[in-house]
Amino acid sequence: MGMTDTSHTLLAEIDAFLAATGMGESYFGKRAVGNSELVARLRRKRRVWPETAEKVRGFMQAHTPPHAQPAPADQGAVAKRAGT
Repeated sequence: MGMTDTSHTLLAEIDAFLAATGMGESYFGKRAVGNSELVARLRRKRRVWPETAEKVRGFMQAHTPPHAQPAPADQGAVAKRAGT
């Protein structure tokens, strides 16, 4: 079974998260969904269940460092006015 658009998009999101956090693939899979082979399987173009994708995205949202999250537009404008 080939990689779906959802799997491809999820893998891109995971890659960005791993780059931002420095977390390893196996550790990420184990922490996110209890499966250290998750990322390796996605790279082998395996499909992912919607429930698994939801859990993975929830984990990434909860564990993304503050510096890796874009600031809301109004906070960015305040920071620019304050000279920071």
